[in-house]
Amino acid sequence: MDLSRQTLRQSLLRKRSALPDDVRKRASINVADILLTLPHYQKSETIGVYIALSQELSTQAIIDCAWADNKKCYAPIIVDHDKKIMQFARIDPTTAWVKNVHHI
Repeated sequence: MDLSRQTLRQSLLRKRSALPDDVRKRASINVADILLTLPHYQKSETIGVYIALSQELSTQAIIDCAWADNKKCYAPIIVDHDKKIMQFARIDPTTAWVKNVHHI
């Protein structure tokens, strides 16, 4: 990653970390509310989501609604840390999570 891109990333991460929890929670709800009304979501049988970590916006409401709507949910997982390879794996309410080398 070049220096300017890395600097921008660090700056944005600092700003996100500075958001109060109530602002982050409200933003998560707003994103879910908007997404769940979109025609693409309504028509889909499958969705891809990330599992929120630390100060990322929560996707749990989206995931819960997708399951309630009988949609298949997939989230990215690391399959080869050394080669930095990720793939999407299906998740459901019974998915057992295992921390990776990054403890996430």
